[in-house]
Amino acid sequence: MADTDVGVIGELRRVAAEYLAELDARRAREDAARAAQERRHVVAVAAEHVAAVFPETLGRVLPAEAWTSVPPASDASAEITREVEVLLTSSVGWEWERPCAMAHLGEEVWVHHQGDRETTLISPCPACGARICADVAGGDEPLAAALAAVGLPCRFCAGPSPDDEPF
Repeated sequence: MADTDVGVIGELRRVAAEYLAELDARRAREDAARAAQERRHVVAVAAEHVAAVFPETLGRVLPAEAWTSVPPASDASAEITREVEVLLTSSVGWEWERPCAMAHLGEEVWVHHQGDRETTLISPCPACGARICADVAGGDEPLAAALAAVGLPCRFCAGPSPDDEPF
């Protein structure tokens, strides 16, 4: 009887280990599918937001297909998204706590969208290369003002403005 008990427990351990491995694999697939869906969703929300909030500027020229998610939703957008992620985390110090959407506008200028309303224009300082982030969530007018400043040095390179408050 003792040999049978050892044989059953050995077989039971093997079957249980296979079950746990299958369960872990299934959960990983479900998590990956859920994450990919969330990333597709942030891209769709960004495109809809831009069309609604920036109807006279960005909404007229930026196609919905220009958006990509960070982290990437698919391998097709992974290369450019990793480039953006490295660029932003190294120069701006952002950390991706939740997926967001990015669109390249050209000339190293990007638009970033996260959440329901957060929209930021990101451009390089021509003097030092630091990333300048302008909150443009207010719509066409703040976006137009931020675009007018693209290509100008950041305040650290240009020096203080007469409008700056003293420290």
